[in-house]
Amino acid sequence: MRKKLWLPILAVLLTGLLFPFETTIVPPWRIQVVDKAGTPLRGVTVTEHWSHSSLEHNGHEAEATTDEGGYVTFPVRTIRASLLGRVIGPMQNVGEGHPAAYLLVLGDYSAVSDEPYYVPRRPLAAQIVVGPPRASP
Repeated sequence: MRKKLWLPILAVLLTGLLFPFETTIVPPWRIQVVDKAGTPLRGVTVTEHWSHSSLEHNGHEAEATTDEGGYVTFPVRTIRASLLGRVIGPMQNVGEGHPAAYLLVLGDYSAVSDEPYYVPRRPLAAQIVVGPPRASP
């Protein structure tokens, strides 16, 4: 009788430990690329890099091109991980357990403002200011 009672309880516990729950790494991000004078730049390639170091070993990246108004939009970035993985992952990646993301402007530009970085629970940057390429030393 006891064996029959413990089997369903064990099955529910194992399912709970192994079910991959979704977590947002970076919310949707819409950002405008402008020059030093504040003029929106169209056709500029922006790359988003993101990862959650306590839940995965590899990062990801995606490119998008600015529209007529200089805006580029990246969708929400998520990851699925089980409760067990959420316990074991940080043990494997000690000191790195957080979501992270940043944007880079590619091409004939260099960032004038700091490249935008995503920090959880803080507003996303709304603009990247770029200038001509930096001179080589």
